[in-house]
Amino acid sequence: MGATFTTRDLTADGQWHELVWNFPQVNDSASLIFIFTVKEGEGTVFFDDIIAVEKK
Repeated sequence: MGATFTTRDLTADGQWHELVWNFPQVNDSASLIFIFTVKEGEGTVFFDDIIAVEKK
């Protein structure tokens, strides 16, 4: 099983922001597991319309 990760800063302005993350292929893996961890702070974070698209 392989793994990859990214850390992104959030813009706290009350607006929706699109994030695109192109990540390398995880060899011989038939599934993906997404874990979202939000750093400590104040406010609310919403995730919407999360999709995974195979690169061809």
